[in-house]
Formats: sequence, C-alpha cells, structure tokens
Amino acid sequence: MAITILPASLEDLEACTRIELAAMLATSAHTRQQHPAGITDALVASRTARKVKTFGLPQVRYLKGVVVGSGLGGGDGAAEEEEQMVGFLRYYVWADDESARKQPPYESASTHPAGGGEQRDESGSDSGIVDLAAKKKEADEEDEASVLKRIDAKQSAVHYELRGRHVAGKKAVYISCLMVSPRHHSKGYGKRLIQPALDLARELGLPVYLMAQGAVGFYQSLGFTVVETGVADMAEFEGWSDGAGGEVVGEYRPSLMYLDVNNA
Repeated sequence: MAITILPASLEDLEACTRIELAAMLATSAHTRQQHPAGITDALVASRTARKVKTFGLPQVRYLKGVVVGSGLGGGDGAAEEEEQMVGFLRYYVWADDESARKQPPYESASTHPAGGGEQRDESGSDSGIVDLAAKKKEADEEDEASVLKRIDAKQSAVHYELRGRHVAGKKAVYISCLMVSPRHHSKGYGKRLIQPALDLARELGLPVYLMAQGAVGFYQSLGFTVVETGVADMAEFEGWSDGAGGEVVGEYRPSLMYLDVNNA
C-alpha cells in the first residue's frame, strides 16, 4: 500500500504520540519497564503536551505518513476509503549559526513527571478517618514515579553527552524521532518518511545526525555510521520491577549516528 508523506499539523500530534508509544512498547524493553500499564490517556496527554510546546518553532519540523485504503481501521471492512496515519518524522534543521548555537533540548524528559504527570487530589477526607490503603497506594505510586523519572533522566543524560561531544554548535539536520506503527513495519515506510529530511540536508549541504538503539541496523542500511555508543549503567535500579514481573535491563546503550548525504 503506497504511503503519502505530508506536513503534520498541530491536530496530528496526539496520533503521533500514540504511534510513538505503540512502536516503542513493541520494540523497547526499557519502554515496557517504564510504562507497564501501556498506552494510557494520561501518558498520551503528557507526551502530546511536550510536542505541542515546541511545535511551530522554525527549527522543528514534523512529517506524517498516511495510507489510503479500505477497512484500515480494522472494522467490518467496509468498501469506503479511509485515510490512516501510519508513521511520523520529527527532525530539527540547524541551517545557520544562530540555530546551531541554540540546539535542544527544547524539552527534557527529566523535567517532566514520568507516567503521565497526573494531578492528584491532595484535599484529604472531611471525615478525619485516614484511608490507610489509599495512602499506601498513593505512596507506592509516588515511589514508582520517582524511579521512572530518574530512569528517564539517566537515559536523557547519555543522549545529551553524546550530542555535546559531537554535534553541539554544528550546522546539521538532526533526526529526533522516526516512528512507524508496529502494524505497518517492514513495508518500507520508515525509509520513505526519512527521505525528505535527507533530501533537505543534501540541498543545504548539511550532515545528518540521529540517536538510535534498536534500529542501528536499519540506519546503517541507509548509509549512517556509528559515531559513538554511550552507556548508562542502570545498576542502581537493580531489583526494581516493571510491575509485570520483569527487572530493569542492566545497561542502556544508545548510538549517535552520522550521515554525509553529499558523499553517500
């Protein structure tokens, strides 16, 4: 099924978030450990709000991939044509000295509450009777959120260190997020989605950078090479369960990757 690449709008950001979470939960053990409840409305709202904050900045670009066909929604297979977003790309363009100097983080995972950032009612009970079970549940939730927040911060720190050593201050195109719905993997949609960013980099004479973990092989097939692989030792979280009987993976190993499109 052919994919069409279009600019994404503000109204598309929630769908982008749902695709991002579905893809990460399907492919990343770390994400499954951080969000054992899966895709919740609160998590989607929190992640979407972060995207909204930076949407429209001149250096931030979004593209979406859509396909048109019958019964895409998985319903009764009605003959009418439906349009469905199957993936998206977010990339940054630092084409001048000023934008290169003011590189992200435009947002930081470590500055946002993990697990959706839900607001809790702190008013208590008028009866004066303390609900010990409710208090324990609230304390457990706060402890878990604290762990998730520290895991997020540690992983983000590795990204910032790699970028600081190799990308900071450089004019470049930076692929911030490339996601395809798990239902549509292995159809070539990721390659089609990233192509406009590579074309723009070629037009501007800029190198391309990105951060990858599980998809290193995919990017290598496009000509990217690994600049450096960072390591975050997660030993301090040893024994912390993901809520589904699992344990935190011992190391987080993202790779900064590079492509010179003009010599590819």
